[in-house]
Amino acid sequence: MEKDRRTFTRDEIDRVKRENPVEDIVARYVPLRRRGRSLVGLCPFHRETEPSFHVTPAMGRWHCFGACGEGGDVIDFIMRRTGDSFTEAIERLGANRLPPPVPVPTSRLGIGLRGSKELTHDDGRLIRAAAVLYHTAFFLNPQAVRYVTGRGISIPTAQRQMVGYARGDRLVPYLKYKGFSVSRALDLGLLRSVPRINLRHDRLKEFFRGRVIVVEIDGRGNAIHLIGRALDPAVKPKYLSAPGMPKPVYGMACLDPERPVEMVEGPFDYLTLLEWGYQGLAVMGTHLSDRDARRLSQVTEVIITPDADDAGWSAARDWALAIRPDAVLARQCKRSVRFRVLPEGVKDVNDLAQKPGGREVFPNLPLLTLDEATGMADFDPGRPVIVVRSRFDRLILQEWGYQAVCVLGRSIMQKMGAALATAPAVLIVSDAWCMEVGRQAGRDWPGAAGDRARVVSLPDGVKTIREMANGGRAAFHNLVAGWKGTAPVMDMDKWDHP
Repeated sequence: MEKDRRTFTRDEIDRVKRENPVEDIVARYVPLRRRGRSLVGLCPFHRETEPSFHVTPAMGRWHCFGACGEGGDVIDFIMRRTGDSFTEAIERLGANRLPPPVPVPTSRLGIGLRGSKELTHDDGRLIRAAAVLYHTAFFLNPQAVRYVTGRGISIPTAQRQMVGYARGDRLVPYLKYKGFSVSRALDLGLLRSVPRINLRHDRLKEFFRGRVIVVEIDGRGNAIHLIGRALDPAVKPKYLSAPGMPKPVYGMACLDPERPVEMVEGPFDYLTLLEWGYQGLAVMGTHLSDRDARRLSQVTEVIITPDADDAGWSAARDWALAIRPDAVLARQCKRSVRFRVLPEGVKDVNDLAQKPGGREVFPNLPLLTLDEATGMADFDPGRPVIVVRSRFDRLILQEWGYQAVCVLGRSIMQKMGAALATAPAVLIVSDAWCMEVGRQAGRDWPGAAGDRARVVSLPDGVKTIREMANGGRAAFHNLVAGWKGTAPVMDMDKWDHP
């Protein structure tokens, strides 16, 4: 009887890891360079311009300190990169039959679209054929329909946006019947090759199997990109984007510069905006291309609704600075970029749509400029100031009576840096981001200003001030009471790397 291919002993798993060093496998997809004990590069799972992806060979682990926060071992990397299950990832590594590395185009080193080339006319026809198949299957799957309507998306909106469902067993025969190249579907990421141990040929599986499909449609009604959301909550990752297609900003192809734009992060937030009648855009990542930023700079009003977490606000800051770097700070300007603040306890726009009265609440939510979001609007240069990364931590410190500003990213904006250099004392609260901020402080605040900037670490096991909010006021006060005894930012040897 053939051994169950889905059963692996701990020794077999450990052997696969030993024979596939994480740095060697990751380097097939990510250009890495040495930094101390780690290798660093641009994260392959979200857009960024500064390397935040770290590989630690000694530990056999990788981690992104940027917006996505993903991490794990070599098996986790293959699962995340290829969409394999745990069993399939082990089989792929054990058989030493990895797919050719996906080329990392030059544009990935700056702000740009992912993907190595533009889609051809035939590519567009193939993607549309897949989208039509998935759209038809969606209405034949009650579970998929219930899931989408349960998230506040109506059937008419699902029809207009060609929302689909991938059963997992129809795409290959359908494409062959329609005369499309299965090999090209594999290149575009609609299919994936799964190695079979002791067999000569891989088998083809649908990349989006078991997922609801959100389609980007251009101004001519063509499907140009697909993203799949797992129906099964146990399946990770929740979202997969077709790896062989240039990844657009959803909604950008139909942008009307004369209408206000609402920007969000995720695909269901995007569908929610369309459901409510707004001109919506979804970035599906952390950075805009130069071309998209230029187009958005001509829009009269851009309102960004960040996801209600630190990563969401950090991404929103980057989008705003890319769109209109000279105007995002001002409330009174000809073309504005502002931030819509979600109610307490609401994760994102689609989560709001599932709350009673969410649609009516949305247009009345507070709007902030970047100055107001970071705390710079009320900055007093005569008072000591505490610098944190998180907007939520800043609000807690403000409630506790401190003057605080938040960076909302991995670097200090020029205006904020100039203001902090004049403050009588600056305290940087340490977390995984503060080494870069400290380097900037030490570089940009020479002499007396640099001497007045100090760093303090939170207690062991505490990652954010928000975790100290309940009963933590006295503990935080004691922590900063010895302000002058904390480490100066100039003394970088006392700082641990993230």
